[in-house]
Amino acid sequence: MPDNPLWMFRPFLSPAPLPLEVISQLQEPMKALQMWLFFSLLLVGAIFDCQKRLIPNTLCALITMVGLLVFHPAQLMGPLAALPLLAAAMHKPGSIGGGDIKFTAASGFVLGITDGLWGMALGLALAALFYAINWSTQKFRRRKCAAPSQTALPLVPFLSFGFAIIYILNYGGTL
Repeated sequence: MPDNPLWMFRPFLSPAPLPLEVISQLQEPMKALQMWLFFSLLLVGAIFDCQKRLIPNTLCALITMVGLLVFHPAQLMGPLAALPLLAAAMHKPGSIGGGDIKFTAASGFVLGITDGLWGMALGLALAALFYAINWSTQKFRRRKCAAPSQTALPLVPFLSFGFAIIYILNYGGTL
């Protein structure tokens, strides 16, 4: 097993397994390529946040570039989907990291403002549900969990799941 923690995801992150011949036969090959790249980058973001509690700026820039593959002018408003997270971070400093805000803004650029907000809402709801269940069942597991307000918790895995679901619901059927 190599030192790189992403070694098992290498086949998904390199262009080699992408069936370019199949994608080129689709009605909208650029949208299929965008979906594949977007989902790959969401996965990388989730892994980085779980392991290091860090979202690289390069990742956010790559997600934004993926949004340029199939561009519509309405996407320019997409980064505004991160405003609720920015407001929460300004209201209570340290509550939400800057990486989560940048990740949401970049994903909002791909999805647009409405879908970005829905994806963020779905991701936040899933995170709240997960952490509520995790915290409330700690006495049955005989392991004490830190209260959510006392530790840094990864948010990007849940945001990624929400963004992926919204992408599939709105764009998946149009390939």
